[in-house]
Amino acid sequence: MSNTYEVLNDYLNYFCKDHDSSIFNDYLNEYLKLSSDTLRMLRRKGDIILRKCKSPSLTLEESLDLCDEFVRTYLDSYYNQWKEYLSNGVIDFRDAEHIEFDDDRKKGSCSSFKRKNNQVFRLVDVDLNHDYEDPSIIIHEFLHQLNVNIPNDLANNSGFLTYSRYIFTEAVSIYFETLMFRFMEEKGFSIKEVANAQMFRINDLLRISGVSCDNLILLRDFELFGKISLDNVDKAREYHLISFSNKEDYHNVACDIERKIGGNHGGSDYTKTNYDFFIPFTYVIGTTLAYWAISQDDSNMTWKFIQFNEDLAQDRDLDYVIERFSSNSISIKDLVDGTEKEVSRCTKQIDNSNDKRR
Repeated sequence: MSNTYEVLNDYLNYFCKDHDSSIFNDYLNEYLKLSSDTLRMLRRKGDIILRKCKSPSLTLEESLDLCDEFVRTYLDSYYNQWKEYLSNGVIDFRDAEHIEFDDDRKKGSCSSFKRKNNQVFRLVDVDLNHDYEDPSIIIHEFLHQLNVNIPNDLANNSGFLTYSRYIFTEAVSIYFETLMFRFMEEKGFSIKEVANAQMFRINDLLRISGVSCDNLILLRDFELFGKISLDNVDKAREYHLISFSNKEDYHNVACDIERKIGGNHGGSDYTKTNYDFFIPFTYVIGTTLAYWAISQDDSNMTWKFIQFNEDLAQDRDLDYVIERFSSNSISIKDLVDGTEKEVSRCTKQIDNSNDKRR
């Protein structure tokens, strides 16, 4: 096995310089531990968290009616924006089974912006599955548009992606996405089928936790040891750090990521790559924070998340933002325990054979 990874080391050098160093220097070990503990918890669940089957059908009209009532109930201050985005075509719906994807239209629903003639336009693309997942996906992407302000200076990207938004915007969207599933239960939808629909998020958390661990181990090794090398496995073991179990696994992951990087940039111009080492972790912290919040016995939690959303839009200090949820810091154990509670809730509902269908 080769012990040199030129593309990977070159990219990591670019990546660490391009991003706020506090992402790595201050919290990287905590990020890795959260990803690792979450992955370990989900693996203990075994095959039970694998999604069993496709949800029952739901028309676009039914999904929009649910979303309209949901926004009026939980997001009333954003209701006018919701109606405006629907009427002016900001939110665009397409049939997931009949989409021809290209460089401008990647697979999967997304919320984004587009520059044209020195103006910025909001875009929400929703790939419809025509099942119980659709209302949650619509709400998820709608929330993404609410916590990012379009900057007056279009040459300055800070209005799109500041540190606090980069880390926490998924938490807001996943919280309200999960609240939509609760709302559907209250409206009389089968709790078993609703839980089954929610499994797409839990399965994604299982997958993304593994990817996040792989990426963060390499980021940490680059920051701590200087370069990616198979010798880092022994160094991590010496310092009792989270790492791969053997050098072969380390090599395979490093080579796989090199291939992904190599396929997404021209030469050494890494500004053109769409591979981002840190994005998988934003879904780990987003899902675990949302699931921790939904598991709390706190009648004010929805209000706190609305305020959290406003804080992100105003780029408030991170410590101030987190104080929205607790007078004390939320520990990694709190996040993992809250996530396990939500995962167990869903799996128990799926296994409930006495559930009545809507």
